[in-house]
This record gives sequence, C-alpha cells and structure tokens, in this order.
Amino acid sequence: MFCTNCGKELEDTWAKCPYCGAIVESDENKEQDIKLEIHNNLAENKEDESPASGYIPKYQMENMGKIKYRSFWKFLLLSCITFGIYGIYVMYGYVKDLNKVCEGDGKQSKNYIVVILLSMVTCGIYGLYWYYTQGERLYRIAPKYGIQIQEKGSTILLWSLLDVVTFGISSMAVTYIMFDNMNLIGKIYNGEKTAEEISRSGKPHPHLLRNVLIICAVFWVLILGSIFWIVKMLFTYDASVALDYDVITAEDDTAMPGEMTEDYSGIDLETYFGQPEEMLKELGIEGDEEYGEYMALDGAIYISCTDGTADIIMLEGVNENMPAFHGVKTGMSLSEADTLLSDTYMSAGQMDDQYAYLDADAGTNIVLETSGEEIIRITVMQMSQDEIDSYMQEAYIFPDSDKKYLSEDEVRSVEADRLAIGRNEIFARHGYIFSEDTYKQYFESMPWYKGTVPADQFNADEVFNDFEKKNVELIKKVEDEVSGINKADNFIGMDGWYTCITGSEGTTGHVNVQVNGDGTVNLTFRILEMSYDILTVQGAIIDDTTIQVDYYGYIITMIWSDSENMTIVKSGELSGTDSGIIMDITDNQSYLRTTEFN
Repeated sequence: MFCTNCGKELEDTWAKCPYCGAIVESDENKEQDIKLEIHNNLAENKEDESPASGYIPKYQMENMGKIKYRSFWKFLLLSCITFGIYGIYVMYGYVKDLNKVCEGDGKQSKNYIVVILLSMVTCGIYGLYWYYTQGERLYRIAPKYGIQIQEKGSTILLWSLLDVVTFGISSMAVTYIMFDNMNLIGKIYNGEKTAEEISRSGKPHPHLLRNVLIICAVFWVLILGSIFWIVKMLFTYDASVALDYDVITAEDDTAMPGEMTEDYSGIDLETYFGQPEEMLKELGIEGDEEYGEYMALDGAIYISCTDGTADIIMLEGVNENMPAFHGVKTGMSLSEADTLLSDTYMSAGQMDDQYAYLDADAGTNIVLETSGEEIIRITVMQMSQDEIDSYMQEAYIFPDSDKKYLSEDEVRSVEADRLAIGRNEIFARHGYIFSEDTYKQYFESMPWYKGTVPADQFNADEVFNDFEKKNVELIKKVEDEVSGINKADNFIGMDGWYTCITGSEGTTGHVNVQVNGDGTVNLTFRILEMSYDILTVQGAIIDDTTIQVDYYGYIITMIWSDSENMTIVKSGELSGTDSGIIMDITDNQSYLRTTEFN
C-alpha cells in the first residue's frame, strides 16, 4: 500500500501516514477510487480551470511549472544528428522533472552530467545503478498520482543488462519506458490527463517486447550475413583483377566510379539556412520534396527541410568541391574554423572530437567533428527558443547582462553566493584570465569561456559596453549589501519557539526560529492543534529586526520589537494544502517567545 499524498510505502494496518500525516483509506478499491476522482475533476472542470472551479493543476498550485512532454523518437533522431549532445540536454531536463514529480520521497537524483562522468569512471556500472534507481523512484511515486506503473527498478535493470546481446536496442527500450512513464505521470501532474489515458496505464507498452525481439533478430541476421559475405569475399578475392583496376584508375581519372562533377566550392550555405527550400532547387541540388530531403555530391551534402524551410545541414568528407558554412569548410583546421566562427558564434562545449558552437540570437547550433586537427564533418541545426533559453540559463547566471540593463529585482533574485560569479561573468565573456582559484576553476568549466587577456592588460572601460558597465555597478552594489546582511551578529531575535498570542481559536500558531551564521534562518511553522509541521522554509535576515521569506511569491515578514516579541505580516496569496492555515497564522499576528514546545 502506498500513501496517496506523499507516495511512500505503508503497512496495511496503518490508519495514518507517519511521514506526512495523511489519512490512509482502507477501501480495497482505493486505487480505482483515486482514478475516478481524477476523472471527475477533469470532466467537471474541462472548460473552467480557474481557482474558483475547485480544480487547480499541481503546477499552478505550487507555481513550479509544467512537466515537459518528451518524444522518444525526436530524442533518438536528434541525438543521432547532434552526436549525442541533444540526448544529454534532454536527459538533463528529464532528471530535473523527475526530482520535481518525486518531491517528498526523500531522494534526489544526481545531475545527469555527473551520472555520465561516474559511468565512465566505473565502466558503465554506475549507469546501470542509476537507471535502476530512477525506475524505482517512478514506480514508487506513481500511486501518489493515482496510478500504478508496471516497470520496477529491477525491470529497468534487466532491460539494461540485455544490451550485451541486443546491440544497444535494450537501452533504447529503457529510454522509451522511462519517457513513457514520466509522460504519464507528468500529464497527471500538469492536470492534463484524460480518464481514457489513465485506464490505459494498466497495460503500457503492449508491443515493446515483440518489437525489440524483431529488431534484434534483424540485427543478428544482418551481422551474420555480413560475416558470411566478408569471409566469402576473402576466399574469392582476385588480386590480379584489383591490380588492373588500380592501374586503370591511376592513369585515367574518368574511369573512377562515383566521380563528383558538381562544384559548390564558391557557395556558403549559411545564406540558405532557414530559407525556403525553393532556393536549394535554384542551386541545382536535387531532393525529395515530399520528405524535404536534398543531397548533392553523392550524399556529401545533405539538407533537411521542415515545413518548407532548411533547418538541418550536414557536410561530410573532404572534397575541393564542397561548400562552406560561415566560411568554414571540411578539411580546414579547427583553429582556423574557430577564428571564423568567433565573430558570431560562441563555444557551446566539447565532447570527444566534436566541438559545438551556438548563435543564441539566431538559434543556430553548429557541431564540428574532427580527425586530429582537421574538420571532417559539419552539422548545422536550428534550435527552438525553449532549447536556447534552457542552455543560456544553465551556462550563465545573467545571460543577457551584455545586451540589456538588469533590473534590481533580477539581481536580487540570484543567490548571494552566486552574485560575485555573475559579476565576474561579464569579465569572463571578454576573455579575462582569472588568478583566483575559485573563479578560475568555475569559468574554465564553462564551455563558452576562453581566457585570452591577462588581468594586468584588461581595460574594462574600453572593452565593456554601456549595459555591462551599469550591470557591473548594480551587481556590486547588491553584492556588498547582501554581504552586510549575511552578518547575523546584530540580529536581536533568538533561537527557539514563538507562540501566537493574537490568533483565532483553533489555530494557535507556533514558529521555530534557528539563525544560521550565513545570514539565513531556518523556520518551522506549526499550530498547537496539529501534530505535524505545516511549513518548513528558509528566510533571510533583512536587518537587525527583520526576517523575510519568499515562498513562491507569498511573502512572510517577521519583525522583532525585542528578543522576546515579534509580529508576522504577509503579502500575496497562497494556494494548496494548509494554505488557509498558513495565511491565518501569518496575517498580522503577534508572537511571544516560549521556553519550549513539544
């Protein structure tokens, strides 16, 4: 049995969840009742999803944002095209959403980049363990959303181990299962799931095993057939015929098969990227208009169009007739290409022999694959605005500090310990070489950073634009202010429990205050009539007498008149479990410090 509130496993005899305090239903059809309740909520509020209707999706209630739907086939295709970079980006977001839907289960999945590194160090063993734990978390949290998914962590692990005989097909099956289960829970989390889809969750992935077996059989047939063909060729190979062929082709180039006569060396395909496919036809590049695919030079040039617009370009192989993209050609050295791209594109990371570049304004992503120092493949892909925004938010603290004036609210929304990094980020954009280890290690880990200018030769007045100059001043101002705020020595409030002396009958508020040395305060809210915490948050010391908490836009301000007495006031609105009680005990109520509270 699982708790429908927090998702944790319970004993059958328990009447109340010891983890969150929710009442446990004893009805044998509890799971069906939960599904019916979700169905009724969806049916009654299909056209009215305002708070007044009584149906508020979880993401609206907690102001946490929707769980993103992920297509397995899009993931597979774009991961192949981008040599795995897109796959890492998707799995990074998947882990964040997994932690969101499993919030409260007492576990936290690691950043996916860390998972990759640990898997490499452990020769893949940690990766197997990670997939097991993610599958187990989804399986155990599902009852919280009124459903029961089929795949446990052990099932995911078994699929992963089958990779030895399935040539990686089992790994694709694992990813498909994980995406499908997350999409199911995510839709319920977002308040978008229909009753029909919920009822179908009892028999998920009906043909998955059959399809995997068919694909594996095809792979084995192809491999065994290839081995047979190679062995046959080795035993029937006529060296004298090969020698004659070599002589002919050396003396007469016109006899070489597959000769490429088209010359695109004077063309830069950046002009055609994002443009209508009719322009490709004008170049003489032939293609399939129905599928939007165009090729030239025996496939060395490949262009894909979506909705009639060129959005993927691949240039492969070194040939004097090949076109360029932003001046970069195959056969060119990486350092020369980097110089050509630097005026528009920023470095977006490296993996093995692949180097990524990004034009955030145009949404253009370029991946250069090298052999040694020579470029052998160029892949260009159009990114969506959401993908660009996600990348920029991960790569920068203040992504637009070089393009606009930051507001004070934007700066104050950043954690205190990251303000200095955000300020130095403006210097790092211009190649400033840091001597302090903290900044040196941080920025050298960023894919876009290139240290080129020593500190003693850096002139900010000449390098910075007006946006950057003003933003450096603003960040420094807030940084200095916060540094002072974080010194809790002069704060007059004391650790311990404070009891409400003005609240209404039945809701006597109690607040436990624990002051940290870094200027933050841990706060626990209860009421006398209940035996569990209704809110645990962290606040910040604003001045000697004031603590403030921003709980998803609901602002709680605690003001001390002396060490024993304080008043709590609030601003904004709060929705969700216990919201009415929290608003009541924080609405202009006076509190007195008590010696203890049990």
